[in-house]
Amino acid sequence: MENKVIIGDVNLFAIKIEPLDVVGNLIYGSVDIFIEGDSVLRVKYNDYTINSIVAELKCNFRSELSVRDLGKVCVKEIDFHALSEDRVVYIPTGELWDCGLSLYLGFDGAEERLFYSNDFEETIFEKRLPKGTTQKVILSIPDYGKKLG
Repeated sequence: MENKVIIGDVNLFAIKIEPLDVVGNLIYGSVDIFIEGDSVLRVKYNDYTINSIVAELKCNFRSELSVRDLGKVCVKEIDFHALSEDRVVYIPTGELWDCGLSLYLGFDGAEERLFYSNDFEETIFEKRLPKGTTQKVILSIPDYGKKLG
């Protein structure tokens, strides 16, 4: 089993994964997501199913993203549930949703707009990053499921 990994820049956007136990084909452990140096998870557990969460995070990045530029639309003007898939990408968070985490990605020219919530979308925050940052970090997470088969 691999040791703890931190992918990305903790001061911008990073994901920390720490495998702690293996039961059958399932790897359990802790997962944390950092944006601007702070963890965005309000509740943390040590028994997340890591291979499931990693597969969920990666699923929308397996192929080329084809979304139209969102531009400078204010976060408060965006209805994340009504937006069509061509303007914003929903990033599934798997079990992390149970802790209130949701992630969306939009673009404004050379920047990406990472939208996130840690309170079941009662409040949505935004972090602007260089285009490609989120995808690079997520796709750099080891594929834990492939190492078990």
